[in-house]
Amino acid sequence: MYMKSIPELQSVLLSIGKKVSGTPRPNGLFLMPESPTHTGAPHAEIINGEYHYVITERGSEFERRIAQSEDELLYWFMADSVFSIACSWEVQNRKENEDFRRQLFAKQIELLKAINLEWAAEKAKYHDRVLEKNPFTS
Repeated sequence: MYMKSIPELQSVLLSIGKKVSGTPRPNGLFLMPESPTHTGAPHAEIINGEYHYVITERGSEFERRIAQSEDELLYWFMADSVFSIACSWEVQNRKENEDFRRQLFAKQIELLKAINLEWAAEKAKYHDRVLEKNPFTS
């Protein structure tokens, strides 16, 4: 089975990113490096025919996930960028006396729905798990 290379997936990620941001690439977003940056940002690797999502910082590996598909790997990278966009949006649109996550989570879902309904549903399930353990405060 043919696997896309990391540069090929990077091109796909950039294309999807344009749909979300309306620009070619906001600073630091929609990137899929092939090697560690050691900044806490993820990079992708292909090992033994599997896509790996890896986070390293200062020479230490903090997280490694093995994607079951190209789509899953793209989702993980896109979710990171969408989170950054949603955070910036939430700060500019914060509602006083409201748990900031209400706006943040809603914006993440809105952005993901614009590109992939399955990704939006996956993120919504994640939000539900977060809120089970840590409910909204207001």
